[in-house]
Amino acid sequence: MGNGDFQFLSIHFWHGTEEFEPCFYPYCVEEAERDQAKPFRTAGQDFLIAALLLSGELQYEFGQEKIILRPGELLLIPPGTAYCFGTDANRPGYRKLVLEISGRNLEQELRTLNLIRPVHRKGVNSAELAVRIRELGSRMDEGAAHFAELVGRTTELLYTFRENRRKRTGGRFRRAQDVIETSLSEAVNVGHLAERLHIARSTLGRLFRQETGSSPREYWIRRKFHRACYYLSGTDLSIKEIAALLGYSSQFHFSGEFRKRSGLSPREYRKNEKIKYEKA
Repeated sequence: MGNGDFQFLSIHFWHGTEEFEPCFYPYCVEEAERDQAKPFRTAGQDFLIAALLLSGELQYEFGQEKIILRPGELLLIPPGTAYCFGTDANRPGYRKLVLEISGRNLEQELRTLNLIRPVHRKGVNSAELAVRIRELGSRMDEGAAHFAELVGRTTELLYTFRENRRKRTGGRFRRAQDVIETSLSEAVNVGHLAERLHIARSTLGRLFRQETGSSPREYWIRRKFHRACYYLSGTDLSIKEIAALLGYSSQFHFSGEFRKRSGLSPREYRKNEKIKYEKA
């Protein structure tokens, strides 16, 4: 690595719109390597860190919790997390690929995905994940022309990162989340959801109350609302187009449901968001 002990092999930053901040987006993708031991400490950051170790070994500390990250493993560090990391003197070199995800709705989304504390993943497909992160980085260099694609790919990655609280029910709940996320263009139908998962409707209700504290219907509606907020603040789609994308029978039905949850009409919400971030 020449005369220095640290080298960025590549680094890419977000070059999206400056008018307002999207709900969440790829803030930075960087790949770096170090050949000497040097500790790093931070009181926290305002973005999600997804660190994929490619070689070497890193020792992370989160208060009393210690995690040893080895090649092919992934570490997720939520916003606002104080931590430090370093290397063993006998194994000082490492190489890692890091994706940083930011956005004004990020913390709310992370709570939905149960990613509110550091998560150490050992069984990831590291080769595929590295390709996806690097592709995201290369697209970031091409600017705002790929805004929608970047946000979409970031959303997909967030949902591959998610963590479930209960191992016993986690698989069924994850499948239920997957079905809902791919069914936001449809009208809410909890009975149909239970049929697709091959479980009783009462079992589905208990599962969602355990995992989210709400009913499947409320969770589904909440996900529609979050998606509507993204469409209104992050795209130029018309209110009618958004209503159709989210499975509402009419623009008026969508507007009424949106006002019940937010206190604003979709048009008012979009206007407020644009004014807010133009002033930022």
